[in-house]
Amino acid sequence: MNNELMNGATPGAVGAVSDSGWSNTKIFRQYLTDHFLKYIPGRNNDNVLLLLDGHKSHVAVDIIEWAQEHHIIIHVLPAHTSHILQPLDVGC
Repeated sequence: MNNELMNGATPGAVGAVSDSGWSNTKIFRQYLTDHFLKYIPGRNNDNVLLLLDGHKSHVAVDIIEWAQEHHIIIHVLPAHTSHILQPLDVGC
């Protein structure tokens, strides 16, 4: 990855690219391990619910197994429901 792509990014931010330009399981796993897991507040092995779309990189067997090991419950949102679930995109 060209490090110039990260110029001006928030300190500690990490970037990743794939040959195809699309997200994949490797990039998603990197996000989960290097970012998501780090920022889940004081869990003490409590379960965490992670809402995802059904992209194939999100539902790979190794990702699901990893999530189970880390007490993360993956819930895949139903396809073609963005018009109903759009409020999830609104920030607090």
